[in-house]
Amino acid sequence: MNDQSYDYITNNISETFNSWIGKLCCKLMLYLLVAIMENIMKRFDKKRNLVNTWNCALVPIAKNHLNDIAKNLGKYELTRSCDNQAEVKYKGKRWAINLDERKCSCRVWQCVHATTFIAFIRDAN
Repeated sequence: MNDQSYDYITNNISETFNSWIGKLCCKLMLYLLVAIMENIMKRFDKKRNLVNTWNCALVPIAKNHLNDIAKNLGKYELTRSCDNQAEVKYKGKRWAINLDERKCSCRVWQCVHATTFIAFIRDAN
C-alpha cells in the first residue's frame, strides 16, 4: 500500500466560477461585480430564449419522463374512492393515492401510481 499524501484539493464550484469570470478575477471589486452581473444577465437571457422555444408547460426532461411512464399506463387498473383518492392495481399489487395530501402508499410521490391517477383524471375531463 502506498502511504503518500497529496496536498491537492479540487473544489469544482470554485474552479467553475473562476473559469466563468475568466481574467476578471484580477480586476477591482466594482468591475468584477459589474462583470458578474452582466454574465448573469446574459445567462438569464439565453435561458429565457430557450424556454420560449418550448411548446409545453413542462420542461422537456419532465415531459420525456412522463411520456416514458405513460407508455405502460394502460396495464394499470384504477378505482376511485372520491375525487382525489384512488387505488391503483398492477400485477396483483395495490397502492392508495391521495392527491390532496400528495401521498402514495409506495411512499414516493411523483411515482407511476400517482401519474396513472392524474392521467386518468385528465382523460376523464
